[in-house]
Amino acid sequence: MFKRYDQNQPMLIPPSCDDLVPANHPVRAVNDVIERINIRALESSYKGGGTSGYHPRMLLKVVVYGYIRNHLLVAETGAGSK
Repeated sequence: MFKRYDQNQPMLIPPSCDDLVPANHPVRAVNDVIERINIRALESSYKGGGTSGYHPRMLLKVVVYGYIRNHLLVAETGAGSK
């Protein structure tokens, strides 16, 4: 139904995502929160057919982190203070 999604899958170089992401990085908080969200209704609404889709949990993490990152950048640069 969805493309394979395993964020703990070992990679050749580096061996895992833990080697890429510092322990205190904001993306870890996003990951922890979204892993706890019940998305069964979202998953069950997927009709299937055609090519497999990206896992909704993974897409949600990307969208939320992108949103947070944009807000952090605006706050750091003062771009939104006019």
